[in-house]
Amino acid sequence: MVSFSKGQIWYGLILCAVFIKLQAAIDLTGIGCRAQSMGGNFRGVADDYSAMFWNPAGLSFQRGWHAGLHWTLVSQRSGYLAADSPLYQEKTNEQPDDASAENYAGLKQFSATFPYKAKSDVPVVLVPSTGVFYGNGKWAFGLGAWAAFGVRARYDLIGSAAYNQSADAFSGPDWEDDMKFIDMHPTVACRISDRLALGAGFSFIIADIYLRKPAFSPMNPFLTNEENNQLILEYIETLPADSRTALSQGLGAMNASPMDHLVADTYIEGSGTGFGYNVGFLYKVTDVFQVGASFQAYHDVPVEGEASVQIKYPYHPGVAPFLTDTVRIDNVAYEGLLKYYERMQREGRLDLRDRYLLSKYGSGAVEFSRDRDAVKSEMPLPKRMGIGFCYTGISRLMLTADIAVTTWSAWDAFEIRETDGTLFNTIEKDWKNVIRFGMGFEYDWTIFKGHGGFYTESRAAINETMVPTNPDVNRRNVVSLGLEVPYRRYRFHLNFEHTFMKDVDIKEWVVMPNQLDYKNMAGLYSASMTNIMMGLDVDL
Repeated sequence: MVSFSKGQIWYGLILCAVFIKLQAAIDLTGIGCRAQSMGGNFRGVADDYSAMFWNPAGLSFQRGWHAGLHWTLVSQRSGYLAADSPLYQEKTNEQPDDASAENYAGLKQFSATFPYKAKSDVPVVLVPSTGVFYGNGKWAFGLGAWAAFGVRARYDLIGSAAYNQSADAFSGPDWEDDMKFIDMHPTVACRISDRLALGAGFSFIIADIYLRKPAFSPMNPFLTNEENNQLILEYIETLPADSRTALSQGLGAMNASPMDHLVADTYIEGSGTGFGYNVGFLYKVTDVFQVGASFQAYHDVPVEGEASVQIKYPYHPGVAPFLTDTVRIDNVAYEGLLKYYERMQREGRLDLRDRYLLSKYGSGAVEFSRDRDAVKSEMPLPKRMGIGFCYTGISRLMLTADIAVTTWSAWDAFEIRETDGTLFNTIEKDWKNVIRFGMGFEYDWTIFKGHGGFYTESRAAINETMVPTNPDVNRRNVVSLGLEVPYRRYRFHLNFEHTFMKDVDIKEWVVMPNQLDYKNMAGLYSASMTNIMMGLDVDL
């Protein structure tokens, strides 16, 4: 028989915590195979290592050394199809008829996004959790490690060849969220009486963040100012007749998708550490009925890293050759667009901003407005609180139920600043608090135990800030089934969990107050998730 020393258990726990940092990459709502197989309705049970997460008070009713190592194999499927461009919606709403829809059909597709549903390109992820504790029937001490929060999503949304053929333009995934918040969690619990126990834990948070997203700025100088189109038409008239076609075609392209928006590539990455705590109680009301409750809170996690913003101007072969000071046609020198725009500014027909944008639009130029600037932020994490019930008055059957609240309203907005305190960007979420309710069961067939459960949880994100990398597109409805097989001092677990979410279709785009980007990405969202969990518990 394989035997593990206490030192090996602690050493393995540390190694697992390191591996969690590398692997945790999904929005997690609980830990522990047995707990998750009962739908996460475990605050009123709390009798294995996962009690450090659900309700630390439960550890004090246990005796001896116990350890657990559990793995969750996560397969997430999500998709996004952009809604009609807000520019198209605006034009057709002003003139709601078939002719209007036909006239502005070139604006219907939103910017350089693909005209079909894009799917998140995230591989199957293996996420571990682990813990070890000792109890003497009155006091208990333990240490756990798990992914407290995490999100991973990756999309290729932009058809770069149609927007900018440069090698520096978008290629491969262009929208990616990878956030990991790992919790190293020492815990203590005390049995106050035969029926009441209290527990508390300390969270040491390790955070890694990588956020990349395209910014779609409605700053197209041809669409924001109709007079700029007239300036180009006047310029075209100064050219020889046989040289006008290419530039005229380019002007048409500048007024349509995918060049209707100016696209930038933005990314932020950083790391940091923070702290938090949880507390709980477990009360045995009768010999067959008990109640448990817990509260988890985190301080804002300070994160330091770097950020870049790379502007990628559209390219058109009919426009780019004219974006010079002088154009030679049949060995005759003509005024190029750059000199023409300069002259138009001197004559008061162009402002400085439009002159600059016009001198780049169609060139395919790629330039940094920020290049690996040092930044810092305070990342808020939500509080969790819940109460659970456990009933064992039916032979071989245990019934559980939980209700919990997560305060995702903490994600209202968080500021990203340069190291000197200058505001770099504000990421607005305006998420809502969510309520989760579920029920579960455990049935003892002597040679093995069967588990089942479900929970339902409202969506935290709102339409006005919804983006493709949000993990939950709608209300989360989760069903789980599990099997536990005991063998001497070991208990083996195998669970299946599936998350159902209805598609949601968001029609309205919300532009930022500075008019430089959108708060949300309107469109059709779909998502589902399947988890396979495996675990081993050991009584040492």
